[in-house]
Amino acid sequence: MALAIIDEFGRQGLNQPQDVDAAVAAFAQAAIWSDNWYRGIPTAQRPGALFILGGYRTVGGQSVPLVFLLNSNTAFAPQLANAYPMMAGVPQYAVYLSHRYYDPSMSGDNAAALAEYVISETASQDPKVGGPVKIAKVTPQGYQELTDAQVKALQRRNQTLNKKLKTFFTK
Repeated sequence: MALAIIDEFGRQGLNQPQDVDAAVAAFAQAAIWSDNWYRGIPTAQRPGALFILGGYRTVGGQSVPLVFLLNSNTAFAPQLANAYPMMAGVPQYAVYLSHRYYDPSMSGDNAAALAEYVISETASQDPKVGGPVKIAKVTPQGYQELTDAQVKALQRRNQTLNKKLKTFFTK
């Protein structure tokens, strides 16, 4: 369902929003489309799609970062994350790790490394998590996906650091 919604965004010309508010508004349109797709099926029985949407709102000339959780089962009503990383699904390991290691003052590069670590470590503990890791940085200057090589470099770095951490408990 998530891919169908993203595809519909492209068909409707909504896949290049100017800011986070325009992106949230596009998801309001998606709620209408998904209701039409599942007409006659009770809401509780419809397949769900979760999106985490990050971007910036300009307030008084300043770029303010915002992160929202958008859930198809709530007609994509925006749920604002208040100064904390947003996670979706059943992320008990991810929640624990982010509580342990996230710091709002960390650099974008360190946040990307933490994101890779949280995803990979959660996948090692939960069989419902896994697959290729994709990471993007969202800044006031725009959206930039890390290359597969950059993500692999983060994975190697994190694996090395994780091995060092294990030695503290095995000596």
